[in-house]
Amino acid sequence: MSKWFVKYRYSDQARLRIFCFPYAGGSASAFTGWQDYFDDNIDLFAIQAPGRETRFKENPIEDLPIKVDLLFKEIHPFVNIPYIFVGHSNGALIAFELARKLQKNKNFYLKHIFLSAKRAPHLPELKPPSYNLPYDDFIEELKTFSTIPSEIINDPKMMEVFIPMLRADFGLGAKHVFDQKQKLGTGATLFWGQEDADAPKEDVIAWQKHIVGNVNSIGFNGGHFFIHDEKEKFISEIRNVVTAVINSEKMEII
Repeated sequence: MSKWFVKYRYSDQARLRIFCFPYAGGSASAFTGWQDYFDDNIDLFAIQAPGRETRFKENPIEDLPIKVDLLFKEIHPFVNIPYIFVGHSNGALIAFELARKLQKNKNFYLKHIFLSAKRAPHLPELKPPSYNLPYDDFIEELKTFSTIPSEIINDPKMMEVFIPMLRADFGLGAKHVFDQKQKLGTGATLFWGQEDADAPKEDVIAWQKHIVGNVNSIGFNGGHFFIHDEKEKFISEIRNVVTAVINSEKMEII
């Protein structure tokens, strides 16, 4: 069994499989309990990259193409049925690049992709990269992230464990050179937070430039981490698409 996935639900009888990609500094546990919102014939996997939780002793990956290549090899046995990608923030970029690699290699089972709280990758950065800041400055940057408890940020021993993973995650997007040639051929939904200064609405909607297929956009209350603050609505929107995909697959079988 692959270490790259936490399988919150996995069945040989699944009609559809959902893969969830967490934000920078996040892990598979960000999606704990999500399987309870879906029918039993819907699998739910969460990505567990090196450097966190059960894989904290492994070196985190700093290079996005390397991470995508490794994921591509590991995900291969599980993308033989219709599937959906859900990526939030940094996870959206990873999901998108993996989806493009799968389609380039003739896998066309991807039925939809959710790109959440992430600016389109062709846009210039809004501010200088933070992954290479000196320690004290990097800590100050981390304090702006509401998902990192203050007791962890203020504990130097704890941060010795977390900082390499966080620097690697922040560097993935900052150092990535985006190739605009290949468009992704699938339906997509773009999520944005109404108070998210890091990924404003117009920058998230700009993803549609790289997608061939129907693209919807949906706004949420709150800032960058509406995936938690607006969890019920977030999952509800995914459920709507899952239902539509399942119904569409039934029509094709008929």
